[in-house]
This record gives sequence, C-alpha cells and structure tokens, in this order.
Amino acid sequence: MMTQIIRYLRIDTRTQLLAEQLWNLAEGPSSQIIAEFYRRTRQSHPGVLLDEHTVSRLMIKQREHWHSLFNSRVDQAYLRRATKVGIMHHEVGLDPKWYVAGYALMKAGLAEQLLFDASIPLRSNQLSSSRPNNIWPSTWRLLSQAIPTGSSTSCFGAELPAIFRNQI
Repeated sequence: MMTQIIRYLRIDTRTQLLAEQLWNLAEGPSSQIIAEFYRRTRQSHPGVLLDEHTVSRLMIKQREHWHSLFNSRVDQAYLRRATKVGIMHHEVGLDPKWYVAGYALMKAGLAEQLLFDASIPLRSNQLSSSRPNNIWPSTWRLLSQAIPTGSSTSCFGAELPAIFRNQI
C-alpha cells in the first residue's frame, strides 16, 4: 500500500534526490526547529509532564526520523518505526489530534526553513540539463509524505488499537 501512496504523491527518483539535497540544507537548522517544537510542546497540555531527560531523548529520535525521511528511506523499517511511535503515543494516552498537530508543526518549521533559506535557488538545473526544475513542488510532495504513519491504521498495513484509530 505504501508504494501506491508514494506513487499517488508523485514521489519519484528526482524527488528523492532533491530530498537528499534539501536535507543537507535543513540538517543544521533541524536541531533548532526540533528544540523549538519541544519548547512549545512542553508548554502545551500534553507536554507538561515531559522532563528534560525525556525531551533530550525524543529530540534525538525526532532528528533521526526526519533524516531518514529526507534521505529516501521510506521503507518497511521506516513504517515499523513510525507505527511503533504511534502505538507508544497511544499507550501514554496522547490524543491523536495532538500527534497530528505536532507533525504539522514540525513540517511547517522545516518548510519555513527551506522556503526562506536564501541559499536555495527557486529553480535548480542540477538534476536535469535539459530543463530547469522547480524544486518546490517536490519539496511539498516530500513533506506530504511525512504523514504521521503511526496515527492511522491499515493504510500502512499496521493495525493499531481501535480506540486509537477512531479518535482521528
């Protein structure tokens, strides 16, 4: 099923190559984006119980997640990790709406960084000598791929508890 979704989003080899290039630009600022995400999260209802040790551990995992996504590793291992995260969120009682909102906040932070980074050309000829490629549609498709896979059910082949699925 994941292959069909990737095809539907038009994530192709070109998009994956661009994603790797974009990660090179987003990797440095990603630590700041993730830190801001957890700062905001700790000020929210579900985040008030997060201690410093847990946040430090989660920041590492969050960065690993985005690194793997931008580096074209949306495979079965990625889906298993994302599903495990969704199950863990359920087990700690995190309402899926917060999980999805958190994903939206992270994607917005990364998109903003990439959109406003002056070093990213509006058009790139690096991947095709025959015509310029607008990198932004590919960027949006890539970030659309970054859906919270652990928060849904059979669309990724993972069955989560019914109570978790029905809250979305």
